[in-house]
Amino acid sequence: MAAASQAVPGEFDSRHLLQKSTNFGKKFVDFTYLYKLYLYFESSIRRKVVKINFLGDSITQGVGASSEENCYVSLVGQMLGVEVCNYGVGGTRFARQKHRSWVCVWDYDFQMRMQLMAQMDGDADLVFVFGGTNDYGHGDAEIGEKDSFDPYTFYGAINNIVSFLIEKYGKEKICFILPTPRYNQDNIYGSRNKEKASLTLCGYVEAIKERLNFYKVEYIDLFEKFIPIPQVNTGDEYTIDGLHPNDKGHQFIAEKIVEYIQTRKE
Repeated sequence: MAAASQAVPGEFDSRHLLQKSTNFGKKFVDFTYLYKLYLYFESSIRRKVVKINFLGDSITQGVGASSEENCYVSLVGQMLGVEVCNYGVGGTRFARQKHRSWVCVWDYDFQMRMQLMAQMDGDADLVFVFGGTNDYGHGDAEIGEKDSFDPYTFYGAINNIVSFLIEKYGKEKICFILPTPRYNQDNIYGSRNKEKASLTLCGYVEAIKERLNFYKVEYIDLFEKFIPIPQVNTGDEYTIDGLHPNDKGHQFIAEKIVEYIQTRKE
């Protein structure tokens, strides 16, 4: 016969729940016990999230922050006391490119890196995906069809990323972060004079939202609920260049993520 498990000294023993509950409705209610019970279950909920993956571009990498510790990814880890795994690579896009970029690392797209992330940190409790602004800024991929899985189109890339992550981690563990506003975001040629006109940044954001709503995957809306659209590309209250957040911007993003985690449905 298996030996009964014993409580760790100094920890609340949940086995006394049934025994203690028999006192309810009799002479008194032990509020001290109820408070310990609350702390026990509250800490149990917090322990469910101990490791978080972040797949992103230069903002996730930490560009704009004064130090690695002030990058929003690190701040989330500090605020929640959890392990964070940073898969941010500057300049990268959701969609694969038909032509090589003048900076080769930019072509290491999200579809490639999500597989590495799944191999290295497949046991994460949550996965955040923060991208799309570089597809708008300097990507050559066409928007494509909504139901496409062509990695060389924007819609196809989103479908590939979402479906892969759902299969690997489960839908309830995935959350996207919509692109933040940026300087000159209504330019249909992006930020680096694309050869062909495409969508504004808002158009790319709407495409992301449409696919996430289709898959019923949650997202944090930083496009509408972040900061006013930057009016200059030389830095302002929240950015260093009209795009990349400064320390204050990284802090804002971290707080929104922590707020999401603390209020999300299990």
